Amino acid sequence: MKLTTSILCVALMYSQTAAPSCALKMGYKYGAKLPLIQKAPANSGVYVELFKIAAKRIGCKLLIVRMKKTKLHLGFAAGTLDFYPGASYSYERAKYLHYIKNGLETNEYGITPLHIATIRDYSQVKSLDLIWLQEIGSSKKPIAAHLDISVLNLNSVTIKVIQRFFAKDRAQFVVVDQELYDYFLKTAELRTLLTLGLKVHKNCCGGVQPMYLGFSRYSKHYAEEDNPQYDPNRPVGINNKEKRLAKTSIAYQLQQTLSQMKQSGLTKKIYQKYFLEILR
Repeated sequence: MKLTTSILCVALMYSQTAAPSCALKMGYKYGAKLPLIQKAPANSGVYVELFKIAAKRIGCKLLIVRMKKTKLHLGFAAGTLDFYPGASYSYERAKYLHYIKNGLETNEYGITPLHIATIRDYSQVKSLDLIWLQEIGSSKKPIAAHLDISVLNLNSVTIKVIQRFFAKDRAQFVVVDQELYDYFLKTAELRTLLTLGLKVHKNCCGGVQPMYLGFSRYSKHYAEEDNPQYDPNRPVGINNKEKRLAKTSIAYQLQQTLSQMKQSGLTKKIYQKYFLEILR
């Protein structure tokens, strides 16, 4: 009896010390973005495996929350959600999100009907008087507003949706992530979008860049401090922030772990695994 009691006590102690000390809530919209994440209620993909591993390494567990994009950002602004896995920078969102490299790389391409001239920057979208097709809650909304570009908002934008709206001349320009573009070509067994009547502008929208996650500045797992490298003579932006992560925070631990995973090659292996899976 004493031996059984001792074993039970040791088991309880172990379970308490082994249990995750925190839960990180990753918020994402309902729609799919393969190979990064499947359409809700399924969650499998690069994002989930990447952040499950990272969370485990810092003693946390990962929770997935799916909802409309507008509601997600209300959650980040309130601190009830912790992070969005792939977030484009915007000045407005930086008021409640801190941007951290997630270890992946991305690119953004412009797509138009075939007859549109080559676009190399967003100002041409205005000069050509094009209507910009955007998802509701897009980070590109401020760019369009600043340049006074007409926008058509939809809940979800896919290549098939783009093709349909362009054919009806309801819009003539859209920006898509490289992942969506590559995935569509592979699954449709196409080399280009020309046969669909679509022209791709690969040099319009920033080029290859690190992908960032947006961590809520109001999360209980976040803490910040003044950034000694901030230059007040330069515009505030993703590479010139007034604040940096405090080393005592879970968010800082996540940042360091994601960096280590990228350096070791693990992040790339995870991405390649899911990209190849969708082709089987």
